[in-house]
Amino acid sequence: MSTAAFQIAPNVRVFNKRSESFVQSGPGSTWHRLTAEDEAKRATGCHRETKAPSIGVYVIRTNGGRVKVGCDLWRLSANLTSSVLSRLENRWRSDDAPLFSKTALRALDRKVHFSASFVTVVTLPERVAFTNLP
Repeated sequence: MSTAAFQIAPNVRVFNKRSESFVQSGPGSTWHRLTAEDEAKRATGCHRETKAPSIGVYVIRTNGGRVKVGCDLWRLSANLTSSVLSRLENRWRSDDAPLFSKTALRALDRKVHFSASFVTVVTLPERVAFTNLP
């Protein structure tokens, strides 16, 4: 995977509502609705003709009133640099982690991921800039 910067600023789409798309996992199998995470991953990539990059970001309300936010860059053949990853992780640890109890934080440490090709963060809804979450 390349670590080169984008030549064009990527188009960012946020998925936080119930999906209208359905998929079938194989011939004769049942249809199921895509999750916001599935739709965000499908929206990430480059446009076939224009080669313009796009990134899908998902925002999902989880149990306990928390919000899970993430994106996946794998289909773009792009990686986040180590300095960006460390800034994201440090910001989450300094700004969001203190909002949770120690027992909740232990469980969140298994759900929060910072890697070169994807990021998943769990936080409180008031920390997210989207006001119309379902």
